[in-house]
Parts: sequence; C-alpha cells; structure tokens
Amino acid sequence: MIIMQKIKFVNRKRELSFLENMYSKTGGLVVIYGRRRVGKTELIKQFITGKKHLYYLADKRGTQINAKNMTRLAAEVFDELPVEVSNFDDVFKYISKRMNEKIVVVIDEFSYLVEKDSTIPSVFQLIIDEIIKEKEILLILSGSSISMMYNGTLSYKSPLYGRRIGEWNLKPLNFREVTGFFPDINLEKAIELYSIFGNIPAYLDKIDTSKTVKENILNVLMKKGSGLYREPEFLLKEELREPSRYISIFEALGSSAKLSEIASKSNVPAKDLPKYFKVLSELELIRKEIPITDTGSKRSHYYINDNLFYFYFKFLYQYISLLEVGEEGDVYMKINPSFKNIFSKAFEDITREFILTLPDISAVNTGRWWGYTKEKGTRIEKEIDVVALNNKDNSIVFIECKYSLLNYKTALRVILDLKKKSEFVKWHNQQRKEIYGIAAKKIEGKEKLREAGYIAMDFYDYKKIIKNGT
Repeated sequence: MIIMQKIKFVNRKRELSFLENMYSKTGGLVVIYGRRRVGKTELIKQFITGKKHLYYLADKRGTQINAKNMTRLAAEVFDELPVEVSNFDDVFKYISKRMNEKIVVVIDEFSYLVEKDSTIPSVFQLIIDEIIKEKEILLILSGSSISMMYNGTLSYKSPLYGRRIGEWNLKPLNFREVTGFFPDINLEKAIELYSIFGNIPAYLDKIDTSKTVKENILNVLMKKGSGLYREPEFLLKEELREPSRYISIFEALGSSAKLSEIASKSNVPAKDLPKYFKVLSELELIRKEIPITDTGSKRSHYYINDNLFYFYFKFLYQYISLLEVGEEGDVYMKINPSFKNIFSKAFEDITREFILTLPDISAVNTGRWWGYTKEKGTRIEKEIDVVALNNKDNSIVFIECKYSLLNYKTALRVILDLKKKSEFVKWHNQQRKEIYGIAAKKIEGKEKLREAGYIAMDFYDYKKIIKNGT
C-alpha cells in the first residue's frame, strides 16, 4: 500500500457511486481517465479507503522495473517477502494466488506504461482473460494522457477493447461543486477565485480562503517558488513535444477566439492550427464553440477551457521576466485594471450552468450566441451571453449578464436591448416561445421585473441554487 498526501476532497458523489457499483460485481476491469490535476488519484483514494487494496503509481522507467516495484508493494500487502518478477503477468499471478478476500488493484498513470511499451495492452489482455478472470479482483487502470488511455484501453483497436466492466472520464468540477472548497466565504469572492483558479481540485486546494483574492494571486500564482508558479507552462512542457508552439497559441487565445486572428497572433499558419487544436482538445485544455442555434456553423470560436490557463497566458506569461526577479507587486498593478473582464466572463459561465436549474425553465441545452449584421453599411458583430433552448417545445431563453449592481430602470433597459438583439437569432422564428432575463450581482426591483414576465437573477438567487443543490 501507499501513503498518499491528504488534500481536500469534495463532491464526486456520482463518481464514488459508480465505483461502488463496480466493486459490487465479482471483479473486472475499470478504466478511469481525465486531464492532469483533475482529481483521479484523490477519487481512487477515497474509494479504496477501508477496502483491501494495492495502489501502484507507475512511472516512465519501463515494464520490468515497474513490475518489480509493484511486486514489492504487493508483498507488503500480503505481509510476505517480495519475489523476483520480470513482467506484469507474474505480478498478477502472485496476487491471485495469495488473495483470500476481494481486493482492489489500482495502477495509476497506466498511460506511462503504454507510452514506454506498446505491448502492454496485449499483456493486460492476457492478465484479464487468463489470470484474474472470475477472481474477486477489481482492477482499476487510471491515466492522465487521455489519448494514450483511449488508444491503449478503450479504442476498438486496443486488445483491451470490450474487456472493461466500466469506464469514467473524470471531468473538472462545476461551479456549484467548486464552492465546496470555499464553504465560508461570500459568493462574490468565490466567483472571483473561480475566475482565476478555475475548477481543477489540485489548483483549488492551493487557495487560502483566509486571504484576499489579491493575496492569493500574489502568493500562489505570481511569487517565484509558490505552489502554482508557472504551472500551465510547466504542464505543457511535460505533455507536449512542441511546447513553444502551443504556448504561442495559448497567448493568442488570451485575446482572440477566431481562427484567423489566432493564426496571425501566434505565427502559426491557419491551415496548421487544426492539428494543434486537436491535441489541445484531447487534453481538454481548449474547446471549440459555435453559436448555440447553429449546426455545423463555420462561425467557430475557440476558447481556453481552463480559467487558470486563461489567466496565466492572458496576464502573467508576458511578465515572466519581472516575476522571476520578484517584481510581482508591479506586475499586479499593471494587470489589475483588467480583472473585471475575467470576473464577468466567469459570471457568464456560471449563469449558463445555473439557468438550467430554474424550475420554470424547460431548456435542456445552453450556450452563447453571436452573429453579424450591418448597420449604416458597417458589419457589426452581435453577442448574447446566455441562450438556452428546448427543441421539444421550441422555447428559447435569452439572458444578459452584468457583473455589477443594477437599479430597475437600468435592468429593464438592458432587457429591452436584449430583445432587439434576439431578433437576429434565427431559430424557429415563426413559432418559438421567447423568454428574456437578466443576471447581475444585485438587481433592485427584480420582483417587478418578474411580475412583467422576465427572469431576474442576482447573487441571492445564486446562493439559493448552491444551497439547495438544484
């Protein structure tokens, strides 16, 4: 067994329920995968607590040394002296002969084994088919290289295809789950921390909620030697063969969403960008969006899919030379005026998450919308922050987000402007049911807006959604 560092673990109820269901079966293979730092190891740690288990963290030193090291841990589990092995067949023969009760066997970072030895999937096919078949052994293979895990365990071409009893792609937390890391702070501070540190448990765990947002930025992200100093850059260098090319793409994504602009700013030819985007999408670090009402639209936008990466490459990377010599205070003064923009961006994301929880809204899909029109001969881009759809009853919800305090007149004016913009949205125009609304920090007179048939959401409503979990 292995002693793992204790860090905060919140939520993941569905994932734990899934694993318990897998444990209730006789045995078999379960595959868990997801991006780095997302919490796979902590999830597994929670699950195996109180169960007979063998946890092994693989490394990149190849099959033989990993097999020997895993056997040493197995010997500790069974309170025996280790035996000599040269491959994983022998490891599992050793385990299967000595077990006298159900056991969970975990190989974490299984993708490292596949990366170094292409025969590993075939080896584990034999282990599953011949050695542990019908044994009460739950084998969990976990890994952070999503493409490697897919090709090595899940794809049709893999020798392990069809042999798993379950799989789980572990995703980052949603905002309601993120607030579990901040149970004692106000909603505004939680939103602002989320907008900077994102929704990856390993990053959230570095936050000191007794400190201000500014202090956390300075102490955790900007100070050389601190917990997340240059973390996005280091992760890219660890994962990718051409990190400098990807870094230039992230820099461009910090200020642009259109392929042509990203190509120009990153000095990567537009024809080559799709192959880089594919890699980053597989790592779940960027995402491609089209207007929610479109299907197969060419109006694609590309976004950084991680708030910490966005913050780092938009604000910090350009000032690394100053941060290296301890000028974080000066750098903070330079970037602070732009923070409201990222707070607003995060607030829009949260509203898209929360709008689907409203009991009187039947929408099942949410996103953003953008399009173009001409005004006085000039091409103008229109955007709507939150649009939610229900194709069954052709209902469409339009929400404008304002990360500020609004009085009744201002809120109503924003909604009326939103109505005008919605006329450009082409989606069941002749037969749709339209609902309009506004979201802000606080809305004076929101009950009056609701009486007029509008949605009006502010922090008070968001706190209720978080508290009720609905």
